[in-house]
Amino acid sequence: MKLLQYTGLTLVPVTLFGVTCNGLVVLAILTNRTLKDSFVILTGNQAIFYWIFGMVYAIYIIPMLVFDSKFMMEKSHYAGYLLLMCYDVGVQAHFLVTVNRFCAVFMPMVYRSLFSAKLTKRVVFTSFLISFTTLTIFFQFLPCRCYYSEEDLSFIFNDYPICWDYDAIDAIKVCSMCLFNVIVDTITIWKVRKIRSSQRTTKFQKKEIDYLQQSFVQALFIFISIPAIYIVPFFTTTPLANFIMKTLFWGSIHAVDGALTLYFNAEIRKSLAKQFNLNKVVPESMQRAS
Repeated sequence: MKLLQYTGLTLVPVTLFGVTCNGLVVLAILTNRTLKDSFVILTGNQAIFYWIFGMVYAIYIIPMLVFDSKFMMEKSHYAGYLLLMCYDVGVQAHFLVTVNRFCAVFMPMVYRSLFSAKLTKRVVFTSFLISFTTLTIFFQFLPCRCYYSEEDLSFIFNDYPICWDYDAIDAIKVCSMCLFNVIVDTITIWKVRKIRSSQRTTKFQKKEIDYLQQSFVQALFIFISIPAIYIVPFFTTTPLANFIMKTLFWGSIHAVDGALTLYFNAEIRKSLAKQFNLNKVVPESMQRAS
């Protein structure tokens, strides 16, 4: 087998894990009508696009690599377009989640109206529309293409100045949003700890604390991922290093994100336990009871 085919096999466990985790999050939200607050809507939006991201890997990228399909390689820019779309929507979703938690803590009086279910859905749709419009212009109407390179073992942009511009703008956008998320989530956590330490421990429900922990850890993980995706590749030219830092690590982001949601979000776990009649099976240590 060629190195290309071996790399495809290494993507299988990560992709399967990510698709399963994000699929469970989506299932829990769609099948439980009580999970309809703004944070859950934003989490669901995030999980849907990361699930699609994983499915593109499972249905297209892995078979393309394992079977060394030249035809699929030539058409890989369509998969690249979808992956960029899902990743961009996911990054914006993290930004919205951070803003949501900040407003819940610092502006509790107007939070319910500011992040009503109806308004949150409109914001989610607007976020998707921004990503869809931007990426469609660059990668469908303009000559930019994000395709899988057999030589580099990773997705790369074709050699047009307009593509370099997009890459630079996107890197600045992602880095700025991730830095914003970490800083604002840290400030929000500090505020919550300050309120709780002043003996007003009933101010926040445990559910709200779990939401904030989920937001912070996810934001921190994405922030840590930035060097691997955007910086490290500049200092290495080996195809295997490119594969690990770009293709494998890029695919791992959606998997870890879904797993963190399941770990921190007790409401989603309870919904899944009810869905699969696992209430008597799941150990108490996994319940993280409210």
